[in-house]
Amino acid sequence: MLWGCSVEPDSLKGEQLSDLAEYDLIVARESITLEALLQKGLPARKWCDPAFFLRREEIPLPQGWQEGKMVGVNVSPLILSRAKDGEAAMEAFVGLIRHILDSGEEKVALIPHVTWAHDNDMDALGRLKARFDGESRVMLLPSGLNAMQYKGLIARLKALVTARTHASIAGYSTGVPTLVIGYSVKARGIAKDLFGEEEGHLIPVQRLSGAEELIAAYDALIAREKEERAFLAGRLPEYMRGKDEIIRDVMALGERRKGS
Repeated sequence: MLWGCSVEPDSLKGEQLSDLAEYDLIVARESITLEALLQKGLPARKWCDPAFFLRREEIPLPQGWQEGKMVGVNVSPLILSRAKDGEAAMEAFVGLIRHILDSGEEKVALIPHVTWAHDNDMDALGRLKARFDGESRVMLLPSGLNAMQYKGLIARLKALVTARTHASIAGYSTGVPTLVIGYSVKARGIAKDLFGEEEGHLIPVQRLSGAEELIAAYDALIAREKEERAFLAGRLPEYMRGKDEIIRDVMALGERRKGS
């Protein structure tokens, strides 16, 4: 069984398609992947990413945190490498942060979510923090927290702008208005399944060439903050439903394998 996957539809050919055909069950985490798998005749089902069920862990709030006024920003080296112009994409985030600081009393929390040696959010976020050196309303969260602890902090944000898919899931699953700067089918598919459309919820990084679009999307998100929270509260139970059916199918698959 292949669990919780996303696959670019154009890659379903050759050796990858042959490998996937060896599985008895493939659980896709979004509908774009599901449809592509089914079109190839593969044994696929859809269920949301299990990270939606990850519990959050409450930790002491960082010094300077102000309840109700924190906007989270996550940027990754991976997203910058997928942009048409990585430096222009970075400048777009700089422009967004300046806009947040200039347009109200909100503070910005720079949130790392992946800190592998070869792909470390702290590299990009450290560059951002340096652009606002001495600005007390921009804080860089520590890199040593686990996913549950980051989710606990994300749950207390006013809004989140994020490149990492699992940071976005932490936002979605705790009812935080979230704007994704995405590059792949997983971000697109999750936004489409959760909201019915990508527009207004996701900006493909491939088209991010300046701050204007990012600022406009952020302002629109903040303008509908209450509606977004209410929508997520009503939508999530239905979106996350299906665990029992998936477990039933997995158990049945196990029984068939035992008998064969």
